[in-house]
Amino acid sequence: MDIFRYFPDFPQGADLRDTPCRLCDRRPAIPAIRLGFGGGLEGAVCAHCIAEGKAPVHVPSWVHSELEAGVTRTHPEWSEQERVRYVSERVSELAHTPPIPWLQNNDWPVCDDDFAIYRGEVTRDRLEQRCGSVSEAKGRLRELLLEAVPNWEQDDAAIEAEWKQLANWLAIFAFSCPDGTWIHIVQTA
Repeated sequence: MDIFRYFPDFPQGADLRDTPCRLCDRRPAIPAIRLGFGGGLEGAVCAHCIAEGKAPVHVPSWVHSELEAGVTRTHPEWSEQERVRYVSERVSELAHTPPIPWLQNNDWPVCDDDFAIYRGEVTRDRLEQRCGSVSEAKGRLRELLLEAVPNWEQDDAAIEAEWKQLANWLAIFAFSCPDGTWIHIVQTA
């Protein structure tokens, strides 16, 4: 499978099920609900069919609009036709990228004039490896939650509870931008 620019570690982190693709019978496949056109496993589609455009992933209009606004800000010297072509190419590429296991819509973040690159879900193991200790990992979790949701309860008991639920009912998705900044999206079930 070719590497997807916006999801380079695919299939790691993808919502794949041992069910046949409704278009070509390959296994595993992504449930239709993740693709944005409803249904369940009976409408599952494999990454090959998504990449080939046989079943594009739905890109919400607000994500498209956010990219348009970023391109307009970043490239004011471009003609309207150049901006429209550029945005159309990027949205098409994202529509041919397997979705990540969002708990909600395919609300892919934008970095100025392009989409962010999905780097994986933040888990306790990943935080511990990166930080070197459990206490430092919990401190980083506190920072991520404060950054993503400033009004989130941040006392020690709340962080302990969030630590226990990380990658269960609490999901933090990590994305990188070309300028080196990171975007973390926090979702709860």
